[in-house]
Amino acid sequence: MINKIAIHCKKHSDNITTYYFTKSKDKCLLIRYDKQWDFGKNSPSGAHFSEIEIHNMNSFIKDDLTEIKIEDVPEAIIDLLSFLKD
Repeated sequence: MINKIAIHCKKHSDNITTYYFTKSKDKCLLIRYDKQWDFGKNSPSGAHFSEIEIHNMNSFIKDDLTEIKIEDVPEAIIDLLSFLKD
């Protein structure tokens, strides 16, 4: 059985967006993404993330967040998550 991970985001400016990945009620990941530090415009070659939080005992309040699909997440973040999985 595959657990569905809920994905939310909050846009702070034209460049900065925070992405929230919720695996369960108390297992969550936050990544703050600034697109000016994404080093691969046509293909990802790297990125700089200003903030990463892992929550193992609590979850994020989603009241002011927008739910999105995995297709809406920048490729640099997908690459990071895939790198950690391998």
